Amino acid sequence: MVKRRRAENAELYAAGPADRAAELGYKRRISPQKAPVHSHGQEVFFNGKNYITPDVDGHNVSDGWKMFNKKGQRIGTYDADLNYIKK
Repeated sequence: MVKRRRAENAELYAAGPADRAAELGYKRRISPQKAPVHSHGQEVFFNGKNYITPDVDGHNVSDGWKMFNKKGQRIGTYDADLNYIKK
């Protein structure tokens, strides 16, 4: 789970993928080696229903996410706020 940072130190640290995923409700982190999806070596986050992983190639959106269902099938590409972009 993502640890909370002290308010006075919040400006010193940029939000990482784990922080951004936690804000979206994806609090469980899975290592890339154990993930049921192909994540290109990126962390995978799970909310009990879907998996998301940072979109590192960024062809369609910067700071976006790739989303997968429980079976590991890709659902689509989403922006930073999980608004659907394309399949």
